[in-house]
Amino acid sequence: NNKHTISQMFVIHSEQFMYFEQLQKNMRNAAANIMHRCHGHVRLKTIILYIFSLDIM
Repeated sequence: NNKHTISQMFVIHSEQFMYFEQLQKNMRNAAANIMHRCHGHVRLKTIILYIFSLDIM
């Protein structure tokens, strides 16, 4: 019974990890798009780079 709950927790954890990985990928793409659009605004680019360099995990 105890083994079962541990395996359930692992499944939930791995699903969450995959979700976070996908979320990070989406955020990096969004950051790249924003940076591409406003390549003139250096300060904004730096702020965006800083925000998206912080890992979710």
